[in-house]
Amino acid sequence: MNNELYSADDFIKILNNKFNNDESVKLKITGNSMVPLFVHKRDTVILTPVTDDIKKGDIIFYRRKNGKCVLHRVKKVTTEGLYFVGDSQTRIEGPLDKSCILAKCNSAIRKGRLITEKNLIWHFFRIIWLNIIPVRLPIIRFISKIKN
Repeated sequence: MNNELYSADDFIKILNNKFNNDESVKLKITGNSMVPLFVHKRDTVILTPVTDDIKKGDIIFYRRKNGKCVLHRVKKVTTEGLYFVGDSQTRIEGPLDKSCILAKCNSAIRKGRLITEKNLIWHFFRIIWLNIIPVRLPIIRFISKIKN
């Protein structure tokens, strides 16, 4: 599964096959919805089966009703379903049924280094970043200007 492209259906079959064999799956980040934690084509997430309750702040790989697979963070969990948001986004998606969940991300290779849910930067995005949605975009733009 190195640099090959798969349809969503084929990737889900591979994912389920790996999970049935107690293996995790590495997925290269494509897209910018999880910036600044994960960067397009730089970082790789490690997907595992969901074995415990989903909670606010978890990073979940799920399939939308239109068939597209997405990796976003759980904003909230209610009796109506799950609400998701990307780390660079301000629009919350949901409610979605738990049946849309394909996997959970508990660790990743970020900037070439392995990080887990116990990492300080992971906690920052799970706790602080998730709760400042209205000011995310101005912060991202400001940091981008400083870097350039």
